[in-house]
This record gives sequence, structure tokens and C-alpha cells, in this order.
Amino acid sequence: MSVEIRELDPAFWVSAQLGAADMAELAKAGVTTVVNNRPDGEAQGQPTDEELRAAAETAGLAYVSIAFRGMNAKPAQVRALAEVISGSRGPVLGFCQSGFRSAMLWAAAGVRRGRSFEDVSARAAAAGYDLSKKRGTVEALAAALGPSGAPKGKMATFGYWPQIAFLLTLLAAYLFITPVRIEIDRLVFLFAMADVSALRGFVESMGPWAPLTSIALFIFQAVIAPLPAFLVTFANAALFGWVYGALLSWSGATLGAIACYGLARWLGHSLIERFVPGASLARFEAHTDRYGAWAVFIARLLPFVSFDFVSYAAGLVRVPFWRFLLATGIGQMPATIVYSLAGDFAAVNLGLLAGGIAFTFVVAAFIAASAGFARRRKPEQA
Repeated sequence: MSVEIRELDPAFWVSAQLGAADMAELAKAGVTTVVNNRPDGEAQGQPTDEELRAAAETAGLAYVSIAFRGMNAKPAQVRALAEVISGSRGPVLGFCQSGFRSAMLWAAAGVRRGRSFEDVSARAAAAGYDLSKKRGTVEALAAALGPSGAPKGKMATFGYWPQIAFLLTLLAAYLFITPVRIEIDRLVFLFAMADVSALRGFVESMGPWAPLTSIALFIFQAVIAPLPAFLVTFANAALFGWVYGALLSWSGATLGAIACYGLARWLGHSLIERFVPGASLARFEAHTDRYGAWAVFIARLLPFVSFDFVSYAAGLVRVPFWRFLLATGIGQMPATIVYSLAGDFAAVNLGLLAGGIAFTFVVAAFIAASAGFARRRKPEQA
């Protein structure tokens, strides 16, 4: 073996980074399942997850990837490891750069199943891993899950009643509060008409509240997708000029994206956690944690990709919020500027719109192709 194996308990062993050649020896040692807790690309020469999976399967080992960076594990990954350990017919070996991440995830799974932190910490210390400074992390991960592995906290206490009550309240407000219904119907009609002049007139009629009204329209159309947001961008440019209009449209679209992201995260993800196997969810979350923000950025550059759908999808799969916000803020700038210039007839004619859209498409295609080439090159350099 190229690395030392350390036993945390009879069911779970840990080691530092493994190589493909180690898999056959692990099988001879009695290991039945290998768990990779290290993402690809952390170090020069690191074997890829695909290479290790192929070697493990050739040696007759089950292989599961539950990768995360640093100490940034998620509750779903704790649940995934617990499921792997309980479902394995023999010892499970987890590995990362040094074995520390694997030990921490195992400790959180143990605390979640009722073991004390002192117990798991002592076992980890005997194997050479000092978890004493990570007690808060371990206990927080364990506390995020109930004894059955289901999400804990308000969701466990109240079930889905807060979400149901929220949706029913919105429906009741529309059905039974006449002024609310009239205004919503009016706004939907304005968007359905696709009449920039009508939208401009509506915003302008609000006087000093016009900028806030514009932002409110962006949030409204984002939540009530797929109403076309570019109409408001045109109206802003025509009313405020392309510079101030672009800034206002960028701010409104960003807030609308945050609203969609937040709703999807609150309403949808906890339901997924109840029905998707922990290992599958952890693998998917690891992928979106690494590539999700990049996918959001590329989608923002493409004018034919639904802005609101991307926001909902990012919230559903839990792309990290600040990465989502950065990708959204930067990615939407080219289209916002192009639409604003096109909307301000005093600044430019509509012919710029087609050219600008074509330009953003070419830029997005170039960035996507470059990213794909870089990912293909990375295994060759490793």
C-alpha cells in the first residue's frame, strides 16, 4: 500500500490520497467500499475520480464519491456516508488528502446516530486525527439531520405547513382581495400586450416612485415566470435613458433572481432530500458546488435561456448563494446594456440589438468551449 490505513471503528477506515494501484490491495485487506471525499483538481498529479472509480470497480470494490472542499461538508453528505456505512457488507474506507475530512464526516455521522462527540473524537484521536477544534462543525452537521436522516429544525417540527400556508395565503389574496386581483391582472395584461409604451406609461405614472415601481415589476415578472423581463428594460431605457435605465434594470433583475432562488431553495430542496438517496444527492450537490455557478454565468450570457428558470434551478440544487449572485450580476451585464441601448431610441437604433445579442452568444460559446477544454486538459496534466 502506498498509504497508511487507519481504523476509526470496525466499519470505517480512513487514509490519505489513494492511487489506482491501491484498489486491489484494499480488496485483499477486506475493504468492500471506497468513499472519495476529495474533489478533483486540488493538487498537481492527483488521480481523477473517474480513474479511481474504474480501478475500484476492476478490483471488485464499490465506489462512492462524496467530495467536498475544506471543511465545507453538507448535511446531505453526512447522511450519504451514514447510508453507505450501514449498507456495506464489510469495512468502508474513506479518503481525502490526509484523511482528516473523512474522519470529520464519519464523526458527524456517528453523532447523528446518537454517539457522543467525546466518543468519536477519542477514536479519531487514537487514529491520529484531532477533531477537538472541529466540534462545532461536527455537531452542527449532525444537528441538521434527525435520527432518520431527514432534515431537522423547523421543517421537521412543522412539516411542510409553512410552505403550504404561504402558497394558500397568496392564492387567497388573489381570489378574495379585489384590489390585489385587479392589480395582478392589470400587470399580467401589460406584459402580455408586449407594449413597451404601455409599460413605460405605467412606470411613469408613479411619479417619484417610478424607480421602485420598475424594480417591483422585475420581481413580479421573475416570480410569475415566464413574463418577458426585457420589456421592462426597454421601458426603463426609454424613460430614464440607457445609463440610468441599465443600472435600474440590472438591480431589478438581480433582486428578481434572488427572489426566485430563495423561493426554490425554501419550497423545493427539503422535499428532494426526503426522496433522493443520500449518496446520489451528495454527488449531485458536489457537482453543482463546483460547476453550478459557472453554469449560471454561461446561462446569463445566452439571451434565449430563461433567466427565471435558471434562478429557480440554482435555488433548487443549492448553488452557493454568493456564487450564484456573482454569476448573475456579472453574467447579465452584457444583455442588460444591449437591451438598454436598444430601448433608448435617442442613443442608438434597434439594429444594435441583433448585433449585441449575437456578440453575447459568441462570448458565451467561447467561454463554454474554453472551460470544456480546460476540464479535458486537467486529467492529462495530473
